Amino acid sequence: GTLAAASSERLHLSLQL
Repeated sequence: GTLAAASSERLHLSLQL
């Protein structure tokens, strides 16, 4: 995603695990 959303994406990815 965008740089602004990078932390949110990372959180989402860890939730998928």
